[in-house]
Amino acid sequence: MKKNNKMIISVLLIFSLIILAILVLMPEKLANILTKDVFVEPTAQNKTTESLAGIVANTSEIVYNGSTPFYVMNGVKATDVDGTDMTDKISATITSGEIRTEKTIKYSVYDCEGVLHKLERKLQLIDYEGPSITVPESIKLKKDELDEILALLIESNQITAENGYGISTVEQVVYQVIPLEEEGYYRIIFSTYNEFMDAATAEMVAYVEDDEREEELI
Repeated sequence: MKKNNKMIISVLLIFSLIILAILVLMPEKLANILTKDVFVEPTAQNKTTESLAGIVANTSEIVYNGSTPFYVMNGVKATDVDGTDMTDKISATITSGEIRTEKTIKYSVYDCEGVLHKLERKLQLIDYEGPSITVPESIKLKKDELDEILALLIESNQITAENGYGISTVEQVVYQVIPLEEEGYYRIIFSTYNEFMDAATAEMVAYVEDDEREEELI
């Protein structure tokens, strides 16, 4: 009986020494074994959601030579926070620097959370001459023709306007009529803008026959 008790004690002692050795020599491996099937649910503090909102472009620069219609939104896309397309909400502005052929396109859009997103890219214009407009230096008009001066000039081919690449912009011309001190004479200023936000102006003097002004000029 005493021999059996001693044997049991010896076995327990040896087993205890083995466990102690494992704990001392292999703590990391044992910890991995004990915790390999444990899953910890992320808390509200460590959960993160990446926003999809923003503007992207397929190139950082547009090189344009006038051979095709210019489209400022070419290659640009905007996405809202949930991935919804909002390209149609983008605003685009072209600004000029010291060199007429080098411009910057500035894109901006607000997402559904009110956050403003911006993107800029360069615009390089090849063989660009800038907009132009030509009109006669002077013209003689009847009284009822002054208000229709632009249509009259277009119909008689006395006005030309181009965007800088040989494309007519005459239909986009606006004008301002300024009475001069001498009765019957008017200064008319014509202006045109192209798609690159460049402008050109031209002036002419118009004499209106049988002009009767309602107020005396100062």
